[in-house]
Amino acid sequence: MGARAEVRAENGLIDLDGVVHPSTASPAALAATGLIMIIWPKLYLRTGIAMGPVAVELECLQEAPARVAAIAGSGWEDVVEFTAEHIPGSPVAVHGASELPPPGASASAPDASPLGNLRFRISARGRAAAPDQVVTEACEHYLIQFWPAGPDDQKIGASLSQITPRPCGLSRS
Repeated sequence: MGARAEVRAENGLIDLDGVVHPSTASPAALAATGLIMIIWPKLYLRTGIAMGPVAVELECLQEAPARVAAIAGSGWEDVVEFTAEHIPGSPVAVHGASELPPPGASASAPDASPLGNLRFRISARGRAAAPDQVVTEACEHYLIQFWPAGPDDQKIGASLSQITPRPCGLSRS
């Protein structure tokens, strides 16, 4: 079990710090997952809500976890896996645009791969509970797992998505 925290989404986004989008991966493929937004080179987690708290758990691992969290029946509605370039010496952290990472919202990165990359699996649930709404209690939950990326870990994978991707700023119909 990793560190748990509640962070505030702002404009449907949560900052993912300590990593940037690698130049070797397709920004369009990553954005097409619906869970990640790129404002080059920064990565953001896209929430279902417009503003308010979301529950986040960060798990720093030494190797790839079992695929259990990414299979039907796990309770996760969206799962995406991708590789990001780690910023040396920086912890991996999540926070809203106008806040510092609260306690439990950052974790030291494992020893990076020779390329300096980390592999991420982000699992989400509750993104359709209050689409584009302002909430006062967390209705969305995210599990962010990361580990050293291998040389063949450049693929972007998405599975189980039950959320209709939408262009930034447009409401779901």
